[in-house]
Amino acid sequence: MAHNGKKPLTGELYSHKLEQRAFRALRQGYETNALYLFREVVARNPGNVRAWRALIDLESEVDARVVAAEHVLTLEPFDDEVRARVDTLRHEQERVYRQKKGWAQEQVERAQEYEQNGQMEEARALLEGVVAVFQDDARAWRMLAKLRQDDLDGLIEALEQVVRCDPDDSRSRAALARWRYLREHPLKLAAWYEEQGNLERALEIWRQQTLYARTPREWRMIYHNVQRLDRLMRTGKSRHFPLLAVSWLTFVPLILYFMLLGLQTHLNFAEATPAAWLAGAGVFLGGLLLAVLYVDDVAPEGLWRASTLARWLVGALGWGILLISFGFLLF
Repeated sequence: MAHNGKKPLTGELYSHKLEQRAFRALRQGYETNALYLFREVVARNPGNVRAWRALIDLESEVDARVVAAEHVLTLEPFDDEVRARVDTLRHEQERVYRQKKGWAQEQVERAQEYEQNGQMEEARALLEGVVAVFQDDARAWRMLAKLRQDDLDGLIEALEQVVRCDPDDSRSRAALARWRYLREHPLKLAAWYEEQGNLERALEIWRQQTLYARTPREWRMIYHNVQRLDRLMRTGKSRHFPLLAVSWLTFVPLILYFMLLGLQTHLNFAEATPAAWLAGAGVFLGGLLLAVLYVDDVAPEGLWRASTLARWLVGALGWGILLISFGFLLF
């Protein structure tokens, strides 16, 4: 690939070239360009006192001007002129801070009125604007925490800011710990949303978790809950534990076995051999195994969450015991 033979500028040389461009832009009256260039200079070389001096005059926000002046004093602590400017800027900073604080308090009161009138979106939009300008109002962050229930990251951010502004707020600190835990455990978060009646959010989380299932067993458990919540949202009815079906699978084969045994013994069960009674216990066990397998297959809140191999083994064992037990009656 063709090139002009010049090596790209790197390190201190590039920083020096940036500084030259910044001062050239400043002399030509392009203050905005100069501002961004000086910012890049100090980002690359925080020890460039000339760039920090220029930023004292170029920055529009008083907080940024104070930072620039303090950097100059750190690099040149005996500069009395800059020290005097720092004192002036700090007074200006305090004045602006009080002004922003008063404005924020007024906006928070307006947001409270919106909230009381049920205008949640208006309240949230107003508070978002407040914290973008003034981040030290704990009331604004508390209200945002309540209004950001549909945005977990935003909720946690709001609680973090509440704790920063008011370290003694133990309730917000506990809520922050709880939400951080729920963010790290999505299935528990889905269960919490379901308890609160937010089925759409719970279903959304369950569906997302199908992408992260690590085993067939885990995927099946997640899929069962997706089906359950989808059914609950469509019909308003949740599928409960299938007690009737389990009873049929467990006891109907046993009743059938004893009916056949009664025919053989002419209803004189005292004549039944111990082996016949043992076979009856086998029928009960086989039916119970099939019932457990059925629960795992259809009930979202079943007794277990088996792997595919385990399901095949349980099914084969259940049917095998049943067939052997009923086969006993033929001999």
